[in-house]
Amino acid sequence: MGQGGTGPEVEKWNFSGLGDVQAIARYRFYSDKDSNAGLRFGLKLPTGSIHKSNSEEDAERTLQPGSGSVDTLLGAYYNYRIGNTAWFVQGMWQQSVHERDDFGPGRKLSADLGMSYSATPELNLLLQVNLQHKSKDSGANAETADSGGQSINLSPGFSYRVA
Repeated sequence: MGQGGTGPEVEKWNFSGLGDVQAIARYRFYSDKDSNAGLRFGLKLPTGSIHKSNSEEDAERTLQPGSGSVDTLLGAYYNYRIGNTAWFVQGMWQQSVHERDDFGPGRKLSADLGMSYSATPELNLLLQVNLQHKSKDSGANAETADSGGQSINLSPGFSYRVA
């Protein structure tokens, strides 16, 4: 709430630039004509800026393009095709292993489930559900009351091959 409980506080952020970069490798340990499964692992590198501010000169670390931390990434995936339908499920765990300026981003666990249906040779119908849980940020520069949480997103769509 804004001062005096009059409603939401309006903040304006306007910046561009590179955020943190993830380098992910994949190891497929199972594959046949209809399915495959494997592991994903890697690092999130602190390439994004942590010193941007909004119109009130506030520089909340949670809202920066970069976190300033090095994070490990570990996940798994499985894909399956039957007839005109392809399914996938994947999950990823993200954990900070090196923090900067007394700010530690919260651990993140995400899971995705989706399907693609080939309606015609050119048209695929798509549906995806994304779940995410993020623990609260930590450290003196974290705004713990405003960080962390859970989300569920449903993403319908389609793809069409032009050529």
